[in-house]
Amino acid sequence: MKNIEYYQKKLKIYSIARWSLIGFGLALFLIEFTLSLNGIDLFTVLGYIGVIIGIIAIIIGFAFGRIIIKTLEHIEKLKTITEAIEDSKGNEIDINKYESKKLITDNENFFYNIIENNFGNKYKVQTQIYLGAIVNKKKKFPSEYQNELNKTIDFGIFDKGTLYPLLLIEINDKTHSETKRIERDKKVKKICELANLKLISFPAYEKDENYIIEKIERELKI
Repeated sequence: MKNIEYYQKKLKIYSIARWSLIGFGLALFLIEFTLSLNGIDLFTVLGYIGVIIGIIAIIIGFAFGRIIIKTLEHIEKLKTITEAIEDSKGNEIDINKYESKKLITDNENFFYNIIENNFGNKYKVQTQIYLGAIVNKKKKFPSEYQNELNKTIDFGIFDKGTLYPLLLIEINDKTHSETKRIERDKKVKKICELANLKLISFPAYEKDENYIIEKIERELKI
């Protein structure tokens, strides 16, 4: 299959040929007209030949217009095919790169069981809460980015009837002491404050079940 560059080169050649022929034909007519104004008989043998050549040149020039249109169509088709090929490359899946895993870590599961067992009857307990799903950004314009909401909260306690978020819970492991994670946590905390969402955290090493329950109860004001 001929590539896009091939047709683009042909398009340039066709365009040059078209306007050259049209220009040549018009130039012959201009010359004949100028000669007739100067008293030279237009309808001599050479004059007729010039007019005929001019007409043929113009006709061929305009005919090249159709060829140019066809060439442009070929280029557009090739672009579409090329884009489809590139997209298909991006959609190829390496079966050796993926494997299933648990939704939460063993340590997070420890906290989840405490929260679910003590609050699951009255509230809806969810894990891995996408911040953008519970916070609405008031955008200045529709296409404004909201990358700051592409964050995940470890747990959320929701009203069972409305699924409105009542309390968000983060479990801080050692990664939360890293510089980038500290900045991330500050942003999440500020966003939650602005959205009137309660957010609390527990250190990952916290194993006192009574303390965990009491702290959550205080925040839920039970």
